[in-house]
Amino acid sequence: MYDNTPVSMLRRSGYNRIIVVDIASIKGVNYNLDFQNCEVVYIRPFDIEALGASFDFSSEMIAKRRELGYLDAKKAFSYLLGKIYYFEPEAFRSLVGQYGFRTVEQLEELAHALKLDCLRVFDDGDVFLRELKAAFEEKKAQQQQAEQISEKEAGGAYEKEWRNSFLRRFVQRRSDSDYRDAIAVLDNIIL
Repeated sequence: MYDNTPVSMLRRSGYNRIIVVDIASIKGVNYNLDFQNCEVVYIRPFDIEALGASFDFSSEMIAKRRELGYLDAKKAFSYLLGKIYYFEPEAFRSLVGQYGFRTVEQLEELAHALKLDCLRVFDDGDVFLRELKAAFEEKKAQQQQAEQISEKEAGGAYEKEWRNSFLRRFVQRRSDSDYRDAIAVLDNIIL
């Protein structure tokens, strides 16, 4: 494993408080380093793809990277909470208190799969849930429309198995059961 951050050099130089900002596409900190008596804050975006192409220096990408870095730094120092999205601490704690950590994590993963805008701070968990519900309903309607078209093209021979296969088709690498708790929460939200 290589060390794409100068942590080991800083440790050898006697630094004990280190902030690591890692934007590599793979984790590069050598975890075998001696972190004894050392405070390390590790800042890394959840979705490295959100940083865009390495040599994209357009004003839009520069602004996006600056915002992502700012939000990730606030998250690293616990001024914001969340696995993927950015929540004010009170809003996040309220969601976790109401639905549980595992379900909130599922909700964030589902929102990410549905490409809900992540470059914002949610100061109200209900706003996040309503936006997620709207995106989920829109995707569900698109899927049902696609199934109707496929059914017509197949001359009525197409069997509907929407409840069992919907999420598998639009969210790669995830099964329906992975989002069971998140979908139960969304089913109870009224837009």
